[in-house]
Amino acid sequence: MVPPLRCGRHRRRAADPGFRTPTTLLAGLVGVPYSVFAPATAVAAVLWAALYFFAGALLEATLRNSLATLAGELDDIAGIAVFLIVLAVAIGAIHRRRSAHA
Repeated sequence: MVPPLRCGRHRRRAADPGFRTPTTLLAGLVGVPYSVFAPATAVAAVLWAALYFFAGALLEATLRNSLATLAGELDDIAGIAVFLIVLAVAIGAIHRRRSAHA
């Protein structure tokens, strides 16, 4: 029976993570012959690897620029994070004091 294999691999987008294991399990449960499953899995693995390889190659410059920008802004981000943590602690302390007096 090939329909479970086809549903799991081809009805969803190729880049959806997490569908390979359920597809493999379902193929085994419904009795897809290994002679059908193995070649289909091999083709899917090659297509998946090629998709992510070329996506990485195309987006490499954008990713490098984004990481450089983020690294430049890291001091500001860390400062904001520390401020928010201190603010949360202060609000919690005020809330506890008001609750204790009530």
